[in-house]
Amino acid sequence: MEISFIKQLTFVKSLTFSVIMLASTYASAFWGYDPSLTKTIETGSIQGTEDNYDTHAFKGIPYAAPPVGNLRWRAPQDVESWEGVRDTSEFGSICAQKGTFWGTDKPEEFNTAIGSEDCLFLNVWRPNNHRKHLPVLLWIHGGSHTRGSSSFDIYNGAHLANEANAIIVSINYRLGALGWMHNTFADNGDPEDASGNYALLDMIKSLNWVQDNIREFGGNPNKVTIAGNSSACKSVWGILHSPLAEDLFHRAICSSGFPDSTPAELGQQISDSYVEYVIISSGLATDLESARAVRTTQGEEWVAALMRSVPAEVFSLGITGVPSYFIDGYVLPELSEGSVTAGAYNKVPLMIGSTKNESSYFLGALAGFFNAKGGASDPILWNQLNADPTTISPADIIDPATYPIYVSVEKGFSYAWNLATDKTVSNARQNNHRVYRYDMNWDDVPAPWNEVFGTQHSLDLAFLFGNFITDKDNIHRYAWTEDNKAGREELSENLMKYVSRFMRTGNPNAGWGLPFWPRWKNTNHTHLGTRILLDETIDHSSNKFKFEEYQALLDTFTPEAKAATELWVQRFGLQLED
Repeated sequence: MEISFIKQLTFVKSLTFSVIMLASTYASAFWGYDPSLTKTIETGSIQGTEDNYDTHAFKGIPYAAPPVGNLRWRAPQDVESWEGVRDTSEFGSICAQKGTFWGTDKPEEFNTAIGSEDCLFLNVWRPNNHRKHLPVLLWIHGGSHTRGSSSFDIYNGAHLANEANAIIVSINYRLGALGWMHNTFADNGDPEDASGNYALLDMIKSLNWVQDNIREFGGNPNKVTIAGNSSACKSVWGILHSPLAEDLFHRAICSSGFPDSTPAELGQQISDSYVEYVIISSGLATDLESARAVRTTQGEEWVAALMRSVPAEVFSLGITGVPSYFIDGYVLPELSEGSVTAGAYNKVPLMIGSTKNESSYFLGALAGFFNAKGGASDPILWNQLNADPTTISPADIIDPATYPIYVSVEKGFSYAWNLATDKTVSNARQNNHRVYRYDMNWDDVPAPWNEVFGTQHSLDLAFLFGNFITDKDNIHRYAWTEDNKAGREELSENLMKYVSRFMRTGNPNAGWGLPFWPRWKNTNHTHLGTRILLDETIDHSSNKFKFEEYQALLDTFTPEAKAATELWVQRFGLQLED
């Protein structure tokens, strides 16, 4: 009996020791991060700073060499190492662009050349704790590939890093013609340099930086989520399709954009016009015919030297709309709804979303419905967005004579946008069962903006990052009031919880008492639903946007409103039918 008791006691002690050792090993594996503000990455030492929400921030870290001089229109090159400790308390320069309120909060900079070519910087936020192996989200800003930056206040990663207990990385990348230039003058025999997809190569370079350095910040390089909105949603699709990005990321979040590309031949034709523009603006020719003659006479080496010698503002101000994502066969073999349907991409878990009123801003800024005709570079619109909403009316924002047409076109175009998003999600689901769809339906925007904008394009980003900025002018200031504060903050916290779980597992369902987020289903009838509806009360739904309902909606419009809706759907290239 005594021997038996001793054996039992020995067994208990052994089991206790094993449990202690296992717990110690687990703690060492996940709680061993040193929350120092001094870090050593591959290129040297950096000094970070404390940020809001009890986070640490490391801003303005170069991830590629400055793409200037002979490096303009070349794939991003490695950063040179530095001596000493580099201060990372401030953001690096934004990329060269024309000033709009997507790139600056200073109206005096609208319509001027801002930023620099030396702009390939990224920023890192992480919680101030001892956890390591944290998931990583790499954020790519939108802006039609011509404007914007990672230092945009809405994209500050501190709140999301704290709430999701994750690492947030945001990046700059080359914009406009400096980021997208498919032309023979840049073809030096290197397939990356010849591709013309320099901005996409910047993004891939930043993902390589994450793989090489994120452990120093306590991050897990095997749990990297790429995310982007609007044109950066197309960027996400571009990364998904590029063989150069394979194995560099593991999840993807894509909002308010579509997979789309430009044939290489068309890229060449359009960029030829840029060359001719530079030749003429440099005083070397007087018209297109003589510019083409100069190019032929001088040859491609001369053209390359000329194009790399002119100031960046020539491209920022003179060439404001550019094609992108050239199908070059190396960096980007394909990118379309067809390639998504065929599953010809890196099929990681996908979270895809859109807002209820996707088209409202575009119709105002591009279709000319705003009284402020300058759109994103018009100080009048900027002042309206930041005014006390009780002091303005719809008539101040949109001409009353065109307002009835605007209301119809916005309703039809936004329905078409969401229908096209459903189509993309359905295409992705053909070969990828881990697809999650959200509708941002939050509708507590104050009057008159609830009528004019509603839940407009990009408004979901404030909820994703938890940044409802009310103490300074910004593009979303009009939407935030004391009356909607509690509801929007609760929705934001819940969205960040969904994203936190998605970053860790590829599935947004995390518990915490949140409503179930179903996977997308291509079947027409399901009691489990197909999407989640993000509103003050979160719910899931099996409803889908339907082409027949879109047609029926157009039939209720006046002929003028119907024609305008169809025109803008065509201009945006929205694919609505199978």
